[in-house]
Amino acid sequence: SSHGQQNIILRDFKLQGDGQRSGNSCCFGLKLQNVTGSFVINVAVDSFGLDGIYLGQRPNKPGANRNRLTGCSVTNNGRNGITIADGVENVIDHCQISGNSTNELVAGIDLEPDNGTEASDNHIFENSITNNHNNGISITQNPHDPGGLVLNNSVCNNSFGGNSGTDFDDKGFATKTSGCSDLGLNPPTALINSFTAFI
Repeated sequence: SSHGQQNIILRDFKLQGDGQRSGNSCCFGLKLQNVTGSFVINVAVDSFGLDGIYLGQRPNKPGANRNRLTGCSVTNNGRNGITIADGVENVIDHCQISGNSTNELVAGIDLEPDNGTEASDNHIFENSITNNHNNGISITQNPHDPGGLVLNNSVCNNSFGGNSGTDFDDKGFATKTSGCSDLGLNPPTALINSFTAFI
């Protein structure tokens, strides 16, 4: 878990949970709160009871903004594979999202702000989203605390297969399906040169 950090780089490691068995309310794999301008590169997150990777906020603090998750493998987690609960201008690309939502039927990738928070201007593209136990990608407000701001997200060129629910459901929030980009969120050159994705 990290909060309040800027410009950090996490890469090339695996986080292994203790299983996503029914009733397991612990834990998040990687939790980034109030983190800005950071990179998660080629990280594997497997078999946690809650979300594999969570981007959000701490009370009375800004969300997780302008971060990039690229080449990650997020599998077999109990709730969402990747969550953006509060964040703008984040990028999720070239990740493998599979087998999630074993405890709670949510999504492989979920953008779901609470009232007073925001999930807008995020770009989700060229991911493989397969065999999740409910939706592939879900973009909505938290139904238990509605009123979060959801605007101008982009979902492009993802591949889907074997998800038990809907591959992509934006609940009418007018998600763009073209114009995805990395928003200029590029890791330092040395990291790009050595980058090898899981997929």
